Amino acid sequence: MYTRLLTILVLFAAVVVIAGNSLIKNLEHDEHMYVAGGVLMAEGKVPWRDFSYVSQMPYHPLLLAAVYKITGTDNYLLWGRIVSIICDCVIAAFLFLIILQFTGKSKLGPVIGLAAVIVYLFNPLVDYANGRAWNHDVVITLCVSAFWVYIHNNWKIYIRSGVVGAILAAAVFMRVTTVIIAAIFFMALLLGNKNGDRLKSLGAFFVGVLILSMWPIYVAITNWDAFFVHAVLISQLTGEFVKELGMSFNKFRFFISAMTIPNNLTLHLVFLSITAVTLKYLKITKEFLLAIFIAMGFYIIAFIPPSPWLQYFAMPVVFVIIASGWSAGQILQSRSKEVLASVFIFVLLTIILFAKPLGYFVGVLNKENWAPTKVHAKATEIRTTIGVGKRILTLSPIYVLESGNKIYSQLAAGPFAYRVADAIPEKLRKQVKLVGPQNLGQLLEKPDAVLVGEEPKFLEEPITQLAEKNWIRKRLDSRLMFIYSNSPTSQQAQISQ
Repeated sequence: MYTRLLTILVLFAAVVVIAGNSLIKNLEHDEHMYVAGGVLMAEGKVPWRDFSYVSQMPYHPLLLAAVYKITGTDNYLLWGRIVSIICDCVIAAFLFLIILQFTGKSKLGPVIGLAAVIVYLFNPLVDYANGRAWNHDVVITLCVSAFWVYIHNNWKIYIRSGVVGAILAAAVFMRVTTVIIAAIFFMALLLGNKNGDRLKSLGAFFVGVLILSMWPIYVAITNWDAFFVHAVLISQLTGEFVKELGMSFNKFRFFISAMTIPNNLTLHLVFLSITAVTLKYLKITKEFLLAIFIAMGFYIIAFIPPSPWLQYFAMPVVFVIIASGWSAGQILQSRSKEVLASVFIFVLLTIILFAKPLGYFVGVLNKENWAPTKVHAKATEIRTTIGVGKRILTLSPIYVLESGNKIYSQLAAGPFAYRVADAIPEKLRKQVKLVGPQNLGQLLEKPDAVLVGEEPKFLEEPITQLAEKNWIRKRLDSRLMFIYSNSPTSQQAQISQ
């Protein structure tokens, strides 16, 4: 009874921490592309062909488009983050269930499962990366889900393998670098089954992959030039752009700094120590090896982008915890409970010392503190000022879309395509309908208003110059500047409000 009550209380607290983490974070400029992609797909538009969507695959905006259609919302950032909140809750639930399976019938199993959830949520890299309206949380959810399905040996082999293949295909076509994780699962199915089951499992795996791959592959092939520019060429040009700005960090040094953040360092030290104890006395299993190789795969993925980013180093964390949970389960079964107890006391003490997420319990209660609330308030101010249905030029499309106005599809990815578009050969740039700072004049329609302030001045100055001299300037906050025409329609919008 007490164990059940503890489980309910901790999991409820986990949901509060997850929600608070997501809702309180300030708007990150990456979110503009993901949210805009979802809104435009909800309007029936196709990524790459009809709007700019850089370096990522189309399943995440498709997911957001479905959510926006079903809810009928215009609070796009909020619902984008709710999707991530749900995903993070699913990760926590699967993590708990996986640890329970590893610990067998032990009475300490639920306690270890809850400790694993706490360690995950309080990891500083996870705290930073999770909860935004981007594809990070969904990709991790899909990979953890695939792992959970894989370890369920009571399922028929072909069902298990087919579901794993479909889940991983969805992950790959959200973020293409996840193909490395799919390859690891493929090798696990190839090497981890007997000859009779091997063909069944691989066949079912490929059927699952094929079913979930057909639509995104069709979109890419039928819009090949636009796909190539957005998925390959812009990524290459971004690497050069980042180097020119001096933002290309040494990847190894960045890795060391990420690994030595207190809570993250503690987790990995505990993992190494508990695993060393386990391997010395007990036999490893394919589940443990798979978790280790997935974590390694995510570390490899973290080194792929031209410049390292902290959120990529958050992706292996859950699988490091899963591998540690397996080791804990082995120690439980060998009755070395004293070692296990000392390890988790050490972990929980470290968490208490560096527990930033505890503040989320307070912040989540006040809706005015939520980033989506603040963003929507600015969008409402834009709508009050200029009305709806106007074409607004900006690199921050969420504000415009939530205000009921229109963005330029060429700038749906925010700054990511725009900042390197001038380096694309002119013929190809026009073919895929991109614009850069030097050729903004090629836009088909003149803007009714301009919104600037979130991106570097050298990127937004050409945008500001397209505003006519007699247009009114209105500050939405310390950074955002809204510049609009004082036309009769704008005046009518203000009067009607």
